[in-house]
Amino acid sequence: MRKITSFFSVCLLMLFAWQTQAQTEIPQANATLTSGVDFVDGDIYTDSGGTAGSYTSSENSTINFVAGAGEVITITFTAFDVEASTVSSCFDNLTVTGDDNGLDDTYAGDANDAGAGLSCTDATDAAGLPTLGPFTSAEAGTLSFAFFSDGSVTQTGWEATINIAVTPPPVTSTTDCGVGLPAAFDPPLQVNSAATTTVVPDVIGTAPGEYTIDGVSFDAVANWPNEVSLTLTAPGGGASIDLSSGNGGIGTANMITEFRDDSANDVTAWSGGNMLADYQAEGGLLNTVFAGQAADGAWDLQLNDAGAGDGGTWNEWCITLTRNPVSPIIVCPGDIMANNDPGQCSATVNFSDAVA
Repeated sequence: MRKITSFFSVCLLMLFAWQTQAQTEIPQANATLTSGVDFVDGDIYTDSGGTAGSYTSSENSTINFVAGAGEVITITFTAFDVEASTVSSCFDNLTVTGDDNGLDDTYAGDANDAGAGLSCTDATDAAGLPTLGPFTSAEAGTLSFAFFSDGSVTQTGWEATINIAVTPPPVTSTTDCGVGLPAAFDPPLQVNSAATTTVVPDVIGTAPGEYTIDGVSFDAVANWPNEVSLTLTAPGGGASIDLSSGNGGIGTANMITEFRDDSANDVTAWSGGNMLADYQAEGGLLNTVFAGQAADGAWDLQLNDAGAGDGGTWNEWCITLTRNPVSPIIVCPGDIMANNDPGQCSATVNFSDAVA
């Protein structure tokens, strides 16, 4: 009987320990806390009195919640009760900074739910339910909560749930092709086709995490290629580059090629026959012309034919972007101290995994 009772007690203790670990209270205080080290998904952020008490008078503290690399923190208030603000005074208040959705503000209660004209932003509705937030950090960003209470009235404070989401890994390489093809040209003398990319961050450049244009492929059959010009424009009507203009010969030719910065071939030297497998763009280096331009969105390729009645078919075009490598930032758990049992030279220590 004693063994059964002991086993049952151990099970209860394990269950209690799991529940405690799964939802830890983090009270308001001067502190900077790191995701995965000082708090985890599902923890509860409260006023200094915790869920069972109230905050005190004359408080002035700031707590910072720092998201790990590739993470976003969202803090959702489930209760909020601080001394009400009036038109002339903001007695007790919570100032939020770091929200990625523009919700940074100073919040307080409102006993009459007057809403407008208060010294601080009303954080509750007529039923006393919280209306502030939810607040979301930028990726690897910081959410800060600064609380001030005056020297008199105190109330029950607040509770909020902390959620940690891992952002999807950025696209490392993407090839996107133009719509509306195949299409005849000459007639018409001008044809446009857009290829839409979806990448984050959305900029062409050489810095880590930015995108490089690997190449722009083109496939067409032209009956008079030296009348054809190709112009590529960045998303949003940004910078443009002349890929090829008035090159090639007369007579039917396959215009199947890829414009690349690392090509050794000069497209202006193409005077007849089919195009080579690759060329540099006539207007310069792709990644130089488009440096700083948006990578995300609709890239427009325009085909113009200077003649009339020669005919041709534009089969396909595509653009390939590759993200520049980013060195990972590794966040390791902090120091942990554990007391061993009397007479034992070791102890069991549990800690969170390092986050990269």
